[in-house]
Amino acid sequence: MKRLLVYLMLTIMFLTVHKIVIAKEESNILYEQLLSNETPGIFSNIDGQIGADQFKLAKDSTINSIKWYGIYCGPDVSPPSTTEFLIVFYHDSKGIPGEQIYQQRISAKASDTGLQIKHSRINKDFYNGRKVYQFLADTLPSLSVKANEGIWISIVESDPATTYPLGTYDYAQWLWCISPSASTDTIAQRGLTSEWKLATIADVYSGNLAFLIMGKVK
Repeated sequence: MKRLLVYLMLTIMFLTVHKIVIAKEESNILYEQLLSNETPGIFSNIDGQIGADQFKLAKDSTINSIKWYGIYCGPDVSPPSTTEFLIVFYHDSKGIPGEQIYQQRISAKASDTGLQIKHSRINKDFYNGRKVYQFLADTLPSLSVKANEGIWISIVESDPATTYPLGTYDYAQWLWCISPSASTDTIAQRGLTSEWKLATIADVYSGNLAFLIMGKVK
């Protein structure tokens, strides 16, 4: 009887550890550009200007989760616990987003980071004090990416629950937060009818956006 109990306990311990290892493998950090709450970011909204950032993975991988950060510039606007975004990946084309390779409209898990914008270089009275939110999409349909392949990611806020009241602005104007990382130093922007172009330092005060990509190394 004692042997049976010991065997069962060891079996349970093995399965628990095995499950933890699998979970870690499924959520490996493949790429990260850290958050800065020093400046507000760039606009990226479904009916307005949108932004994109370039990245390269070190190894052939499959992406299945993304985390990113942003603020709302609307008065008293906070995101619903699940917020709608449009995620798009592009191949690189001579230094700007080119052929679209992936598009998914998702409901991201939103949470307050406890941080606020504190040293905006423009419109300090407007942006300073805005809450920084984290967004997580952890059930994405997978995307395979080759090592050192130039890929662009665009994250666009599209949730109807974050609209302004009638008679003011149409949308709450979400901003994708800046990263101090210098890994690629490339951000692109475009409007509803305009072509992609590289953003300048004057546009975004830095060269990267804050996001984290997770998945599996092949």
